[in-house]
Amino acid sequence: MKKVLVGWLFALCLPAMAWQPSKPIEVLIAWPPGSGNDIVFRALAPQVEAKHGVKFTITNRPGAGGVVGTEQFSRMPADGYHINVVSLGGLTAMDRTFPVFAERTPYTIASFDYVTMLATAPLAIIAARDDAVSTPKALIDTLKTQAVTVADSGGGGRLGLETVLLRSGAKGNMQLVRVEHKGPAQTVTDVGGRHVRFGAVPLSVAAPFHLDPKGAIKIVALTSKEPHPALPEVGVINQVVPVVAELPWALMVPKGTPKEAVDWYAKVFREAIETDQSREIWRRNFFITDLALTNPTALTAHVNRMERDNRAVVDTILKDLGR
Repeated sequence: MKKVLVGWLFALCLPAMAWQPSKPIEVLIAWPPGSGNDIVFRALAPQVEAKHGVKFTITNRPGAGGVVGTEQFSRMPADGYHINVVSLGGLTAMDRTFPVFAERTPYTIASFDYVTMLATAPLAIIAARDDAVSTPKALIDTLKTQAVTVADSGGGGRLGLETVLLRSGAKGNMQLVRVEHKGPAQTVTDVGGRHVRFGAVPLSVAAPFHLDPKGAIKIVALTSKEPHPALPEVGVINQVVPVVAELPWALMVPKGTPKEAVDWYAKVFREAIETDQSREIWRRNFFITDLALTNPTALTAHVNRMERDNRAVVDTILKDLGR
């Protein structure tokens, strides 16, 4: 009995074992390959795999602006082996931008636990390279008066574009048609091929085409607060109408995932974000990361603020329009 007691007391004195994955981790991205979520995660995943001996199995499940994949993810087990690369802008405004939420609520922000911010980027409004529109003012004037088609790929992109249209009064143009694509790659292809006049995609997706003199598209406006120092020739929507919109991408897990697992993911992905390799990728893709939001507690508070702010913005705009 004495030996058993001593052994039990010894066990209590040992430090708690840190959580470490012992099997492949399933990653769901509710957007297609080439989306901002996809680019960010695939830049970081190999570094985490190499350093920590883990394996990520990535599944892209696009549809309905992220709703299809996110609804599926909300039903996954909270065992530490399921993570989601989420567009926080879209998640926190789904009930204001997608009709399905008027009929039923597939999930809410409370359906998930939040791990770490990965990156943010402004929204870029794009047009074909030889389109006559090249400035934010010309864009807004065209959206308000001409028969044009403008595309987005849902989520935060849809919210940002809808805000631009509502704030500018372009939403009242009965000739304007807004269409939704499954991802920014399709939007770039359709704008470059002149199947649609304008598109809204992450800056990280649009920039390589804009900077390539032979690229099929150009950026006519950004939704950042101020012009980007690397793109001084591109104006911002905020110079014409009061709109600032960013696309934030983060990691989240099913509600109730063990805290040890959440903390492990937050730690290893922050380490990956801070490597020289990632800094170079971030520079090339115009990504920014707020390291203060790589903490799960801080990110959760940020998500709650985003939901309140997005609700207030959309509701105020609709009220101003008498809707």
